[in-house]
Amino acid sequence: MILSQVTFLCLIVVVEYCIEEKAQSWLNRDAPGQTMLLLLELIRSPPATLEALLEKLSSVNASNGSGDELAVSLKTMATYQLSKITLISHVDAIFDLAEAIVSEPANSMNLDETFLVLKKTSEFGIFVRRIVLDYRSFNFKEVAAFFDSIIVTRNRIVGDDNAQTTTSMDVEQNTGKMDTFSLISADRYLDSLVLNPNSWNDTDVIIKSVMEINSAVPECVKAYYIEHLIATRNGDFATALSKLHQFFDYGAIHTKKSMRHYAPLHVAIMHTAFGHFERARAYLDEAVSVARYVKDQECLNHCLSLGIKLQATAVGSAENSLSISKRPRHTHPQAEALRNLASESKSLKMMALEQEGELGQAKMLNRVGQGKEVVLDALKRARAIVSAEENIIEGNALYVDEGCAFAVENTDAEIWSCYGHSTVADLHLNSWDFLAETEDSGNVDEVIVGLVMRAKKQSLVGCSAEAQSLLNRAKSIGGVSNVQAMKLWLFVEKSINFHDALNKFKSPVEMQVKLSEVMAAAKLANNIDWILEAKFMEAQMFARVGQIEKALDVAAKLITEAKLLDREFLCIPYLLFLAELHLSQGLGHAALPLILSCITLSKAYSQHQETRNAYVLLARFFVHSWMTGKAVQTIESVLGPILVHGTSKQKGMALHTLAQCLCVEWKEKSTQTSSANGQNPTRILLRFDQAIKVYESVGCVLETRQVHFEKAKFLHMLGTDYVMQRNAAAAQFRALDEQIRCLR
Repeated sequence: MILSQVTFLCLIVVVEYCIEEKAQSWLNRDAPGQTMLLLLELIRSPPATLEALLEKLSSVNASNGSGDELAVSLKTMATYQLSKITLISHVDAIFDLAEAIVSEPANSMNLDETFLVLKKTSEFGIFVRRIVLDYRSFNFKEVAAFFDSIIVTRNRIVGDDNAQTTTSMDVEQNTGKMDTFSLISADRYLDSLVLNPNSWNDTDVIIKSVMEINSAVPECVKAYYIEHLIATRNGDFATALSKLHQFFDYGAIHTKKSMRHYAPLHVAIMHTAFGHFERARAYLDEAVSVARYVKDQECLNHCLSLGIKLQATAVGSAENSLSISKRPRHTHPQAEALRNLASESKSLKMMALEQEGELGQAKMLNRVGQGKEVVLDALKRARAIVSAEENIIEGNALYVDEGCAFAVENTDAEIWSCYGHSTVADLHLNSWDFLAETEDSGNVDEVIVGLVMRAKKQSLVGCSAEAQSLLNRAKSIGGVSNVQAMKLWLFVEKSINFHDALNKFKSPVEMQVKLSEVMAAAKLANNIDWILEAKFMEAQMFARVGQIEKALDVAAKLITEAKLLDREFLCIPYLLFLAELHLSQGLGHAALPLILSCITLSKAYSQHQETRNAYVLLARFFVHSWMTGKAVQTIESVLGPILVHGTSKQKGMALHTLAQCLCVEWKEKSTQTSSANGQNPTRILLRFDQAIKVYESVGCVLETRQVHFEKAKFLHMLGTDYVMQRNAAAAQFRALDEQIRCLR
């Protein structure tokens, strides 16, 4: 049985029949029999249209119409009851009465004295019970959609003049001000706030409207939830907790379906927003237990989603680390949990959670080194969910979250960047160019993630001003974002500041201060990856100020820690760092095993850019070992992709390495011919100049100094024709060297 406007109107007639029959108030003695026959016909084969139903109802009169008395048809009785519906609670009341009609006398609240009670197994009883069951199975949005359809039907049949309320609220554009206070208008207004938090242009106006709703429509308990969200975003823990309690306490009074088992889940979400992760886990355990008891799979799916997020903040114990070390690569329990989340959510048509599971799978499978096809397949499924959401008919009352599309673009960009395909990653990141028009809608969390990713990208290619502009945009909309507590932009901003100080060789004291800010931001979010990244910055700082032993020690410990924390993929940059340090000390024999390990590991995790960086170091090893031919061949095999996809620092390193290789090759050929004549140095000088230009774009003082030094040495070998260029390069070297010596 499908609940519709037609069957709902039939239900109203059945209720009216039971009332009139019990009261024996039929003025037309033939009316009861005629009504029963007509109702049997209607419930066995409901008319296809309302017009057809109304025509049949008009054929039976409840009165005989004698004398001055007007004839009253079943159509008139039905439309009169329909005209009185102005709130969702009125619809609820009709279904409550219908349910009482088919209840056992002992359970019918003594209404059998007023109503004709129907047998459950009769055709009427089965019809009523099926209709009531359909309605009781609706969620809130489906109830709202059904109510809207009833109001539209009422206005069409009865006329707008008799309508006592509208189906939508009058809201002044972008002010959040309400002019009417019916339950449906209040619900819609509050829904718009929940689903579009970035539309909160003025929280004071929102709070005032919510207080007015509490006064005018006390049964609209969702107002307390909005106050809870506002308090959470304002960092007011006490108020947030109080309003959440009010929401569930009053909800238990004013709603038919109990939602109290969602309370511990929402408390866990609130503690997560405030960074109280241990408390959040405790409440989540309670939420899971309660949801299992009441057998609410939707609630369990939300619990699973939060549990996966909390797991990302948990530092593994020694016992967990041992089990992780024994687990085969390419497997991960969190990936299995995400797969279950996607599967269960799909079966319940919970599109947002289904997509969250698919995107989480893509990220996790990439982290554990699964094949590119498997990862991209998960991304494809997530994108298909977005397409499905966009095709949902508005009448189904399902909200299409624009943040879902943003989330897919962010994940695509992140994964393609890991694969070393920056051009593909940029295609997804460039989709944020239209954000100036769309920042006022959708999921602002994902907007912030995208802006921060773009800012980090811009900083790596030397566009500091653009990076800061993007971070400022993220901050400007962060006040209404769920990621506000984690301050995503803060960690990236502090990281950019540290790397700027590191590249420009600022004083050790200044670098230490900026490193402390980075570590504080990482710990504020309790993000393990960020904490490890901050420790890696410490190793880079030690290397920059000449404390090589400390740098080696920190990097070696990071490799061990990353493996224990099930983050083997993070070992790749650590291995590269160690290999580069050994090469800088002339220890090629110590660097080679690290380089080869890095190549193997980066290929296993499909991190192609890191593989290219490892080959650059391998070319340097060949130069140090006087295997010039292999060195040139190795560096030229990866130079093109690095110049297309690499960061400015990676490009500078590749160009510098190529210049070194060509320098050694030129020297060998010159020695063999006993003359420099015939050997064109222009190509070599061009590579030196290109490396200097790229390094200077990101302020790499130490690297720029080294290139000037090697260029001056090469020009000295060229003889007197290049004296002026040699002196210029030497002067640049001395100036940078003096700057570095002063700072050390």
